[in-house]
Amino acid sequence: MRLKGCSNCNKEFKQKKLKKIKGRFICVCCYKKDRLKHREFLKEESKNNKIEIKFEKSIKEKNKIKKKWEKEIKKIKDCKLIIKKTKRPRIFNYQKGKISSLGLYITRDEKKVLYFKLMNKGYSIQDANEYIKQISNKMSEFSKELNKSNGKEEDLNMRFKEEFAKLVERS
Repeated sequence: MRLKGCSNCNKEFKQKKLKKIKGRFICVCCYKKDRLKHREFLKEESKNNKIEIKFEKSIKEKNKIKKKWEKEIKKIKDCKLIIKKTKRPRIFNYQKGKISSLGLYITRDEKKVLYFKLMNKGYSIQDANEYIKQISNKMSEFSKELNKSNGKEEDLNMRFKEEFAKLVERS
């Protein structure tokens, strides 16, 4: 067999026992020594940089967790957008029926105004509430009578408002 020399210790070995590293032939013993030296150097360096390594690992872990959450949030937002975009199915050639009754009633704001008027005049809370109930009952009866009589909607609304004004003036 062919013999070659080690570039570190200059001993001759068979080519099987030599390793070619960076263009040099090194025997197994020298290779082990070099690796040991390198490991010792790394141990010293790692002792000095332990804190930095931990910090880098924690940053990497945080970034991984952040990416996972971002993906989940993106999925949720996509689902919400899809839900918002979808509309109720529309039935074509469907016409809404006309409401036969007029919207003659006392609104909540009108009831509040009436309530404060009664309180300023000296009515108690219970008396004011009863009076408002009586007026709303009278007006509902009056609206039923108006619906029975034939006439324009504008005329019926005017009559309803006039009757309501009379009841408010009486109080």
